[in-house]
Amino acid sequence: MEGNRRATDLQLTFIGVRHVGKTSLLRSYNSGRFDSSQLSDDQQRITITEDTVQDIQVDGISYLFRLRDTFLNSPDQYFTSERLFPLQCLNTTALVACYAVDDRASFMKLREFILLASHFLPPDTPRIIVATKIDLRDLTETNSCVSTAEGRAMSRQMNANAFVECSALSGQNLRQAFEEAAKAAVKHRSQIKEKKRCTIS
Repeated sequence: MEGNRRATDLQLTFIGVRHVGKTSLLRSYNSGRFDSSQLSDDQQRITITEDTVQDIQVDGISYLFRLRDTFLNSPDQYFTSERLFPLQCLNTTALVACYAVDDRASFMKLREFILLASHFLPPDTPRIIVATKIDLRDLTETNSCVSTAEGRAMSRQMNANAFVECSALSGQNLRQAFEEAAKAAVKHRSQIKEKKRCTIS
């Protein structure tokens, strides 16, 4: 531990259908800018998982978070593999479930992703729902995009700790998405430690 920085013992795991923008979200947050070249790069991805470590402040304290990005060639592999998904969920402190507002199919699949993850995580693991690519709402027919109201309704149905709409391209609400997830993770970890102290005493 150094100054007011806490050691890396917290992990945010990002799940969702391919091409909803999880990688762009993480790269834009990590680098502070959107790189258009990553769009073509992501189409070639066959990596199973990729982790980065990033400082995120919660209530004035800087925590080192492991950010786990998950990649698969087909979203169906999440459901057909009996071994892969549990490994991807390993050490998760908070689950970040993503969908793209211009891709209603990714929104409809979100419930399946969350329910699947719940089989491999403690029942009280925080979950945050993040809607990506909100910059595309102005370029897409309004009726085809997932509305904010629909996203909030899904968030309530899935008992999510937070719901954030953001854009990796414009940066709108990008930091808020990560801070909300980090806040839920820190609170959850504190509650676990408190329970352990009470049990020991």
